Amino acid sequence: MNKKIIQFSLFVVLLFATLAFSQEEYDVKVTQLTDNLFLLIPQVYVAHPTIIASIGPDGVLLVDTGIKETAQVLKKKLDSLGNGNPNIIINTHAHIDHTGGNAFFGDSPTVIAHNILRKRLKSSSFISWEFPDATLPDILIYDSLTIFFNGEEISIIPFEGSHSDNDVIVFFKKSRIAFIGDIMYGFGFPSYDKLSGDVLKYPDVLEKVINYLPEDARIIPGHGHECNLEEFRGYHNILSKTIEAVSEAAFRGRTLEQMQEDKILNAWDSLGQGEIPTNKWIESIVYCLDENRPRKSLVEPLYLALKNNGIDGAVAKFHELKRTAEKEYAFTLAAFNIVTYYLLDRERYEDARKIQTLASEEYPDSWVVFYMLGEIYSAEGDKENARKYFKKSIEIDANNPYISELERMIKEL
Repeated sequence: MNKKIIQFSLFVVLLFATLAFSQEEYDVKVTQLTDNLFLLIPQVYVAHPTIIASIGPDGVLLVDTGIKETAQVLKKKLDSLGNGNPNIIINTHAHIDHTGGNAFFGDSPTVIAHNILRKRLKSSSFISWEFPDATLPDILIYDSLTIFFNGEEISIIPFEGSHSDNDVIVFFKKSRIAFIGDIMYGFGFPSYDKLSGDVLKYPDVLEKVINYLPEDARIIPGHGHECNLEEFRGYHNILSKTIEAVSEAAFRGRTLEQMQEDKILNAWDSLGQGEIPTNKWIESIVYCLDENRPRKSLVEPLYLALKNNGIDGAVAKFHELKRTAEKEYAFTLAAFNIVTYYLLDRERYEDARKIQTLASEEYPDSWVVFYMLGEIYSAEGDKENARKYFKKSIEIDANNPYISELERMIKEL
């Protein structure tokens, strides 16, 4: 199998780990930005998705809602600031760490998002989250939308194409605060949706954002620290140079492995100290240079087969697609993990184990597979097997980002 195809999305792996550790109640860090604007960051194990709340005489407006497991503690924090029931929710894009809390707030809030987001949340890799229709976007943005709320003119503008095909930014004009979602990932290399995003488009998208925002804008990303426009320009410049360097090397015939061994992005390695390592960023660029890369999610057919024909039907569907449609579907470990989470959430442990056993046959050298098997056994209360697979995960990759957490979990079993 093509190595570029079997590489899994780091975003989904990190998210699953966050969800798996969400049995504890996390705190929400609050920073007051202005009289009415608050920055809220649920202190989940990984990623720390950013949420902005406007709280005032008109009620509560939320920009993004985090993951569903932290929605209750988010509401408690909003209650302490005033009223925890949002009147309006704006979603910056479809990813579950930004939309996962929507359902918790029910059908009362008006939900605003990119014109394609409603469709996205009911299909592709999002279908297994089973969003209730009442919590999907009510108002869809095509060109732009301006609303007035709590004395603030708020503009919502699509800037799609790089991180995903449904990104919007939210600009609070009076406060000069721009919430830009995941088109910036702190000061690290950014992530992207493998099916709808394209890292090659980051330079153009970021340049459009730069041209739109005023010089005194405070820029807040979906993950990471605030920056000003000058710092954002520097970020744009680095991404442009790294994409150019990898593209030129690929044009000269250098392979992904050769570029990584040559450390061709060594000059910008400081950006690779975050969630997206430098080698992963090189891989993302090379992957997006392939115009024939697969565009369909494996999650949707597996989920539908699971619903209609049970676990054996899902396994059979995987083998069928691998045999007949490998060039159409993105065969990633992330797809297995999303389906596994769907099953774990419903306490279907035996079925979850079958999916991850299939994943272990496809990806025998991945620490994530054995970590997931450990999670399944842990949820079942089988401490011996949970310990066994967590240890196996560490043996495969002693440098994985969850080593300390895995060691803690083994001790507590």
